[in-house]
Parts: sequence; structure tokens; C-alpha cells
Amino acid sequence: MANSEAARSTIEGLVDPEIHKTLGDLGMVRELAIADGALSVTIALPIVDYPLRDLIETDVAAAGEKLEGVSRVDVTFTAMTDEERSDLVV
Repeated sequence: MANSEAARSTIEGLVDPEIHKTLGDLGMVRELAIADGALSVTIALPIVDYPLRDLIETDVAAAGEKLEGVSRVDVTFTAMTDEERSDLVV
């Protein structure tokens, strides 16, 4: 059974397809929890209408489903604040 630390490491290691840095380096992984075989992840996108949102959702779900004991992945999104966006170094 995967633990939250292993799941966070896996998800934070995914590369944003637009910015070409990991989700962890970009501070995009917000909330993450595992309960009853379900992994719930909240990702903060630079903008609400981020062009590659669907691809990030697919990548997060695929990576999460590979974790031992995870049978479902729920991905939700939020937007970064103006300050967080200005801190992005691309």
C-alpha cells in the first residue's frame, strides 16, 4: 500500500509539459491524500485556463494508478496566486 510520502514524491516528480520543470519544483502539488485506495490530489495551475490541464490530469492519474494499493485517482485543480505565478522561474 502506497503512503502519502511516496505518492507525493511520485506526483511531484512529473514534468509540466509546458514549462518543462517538475510539478514539485514549480510548487504545483497542493493537497494530497490516500484513503481507501483512492488518491486525491490538488494541483495549482499557473492560470485557470492552463492549456495543458488535461494532459497534466492524465499524467497525474496514470502515475497515481501505478502506486501500490491505489485503485482510483481524483485530480482537482486550483489557480496559483499572482505572487506564486510571479515566483515561477521558467
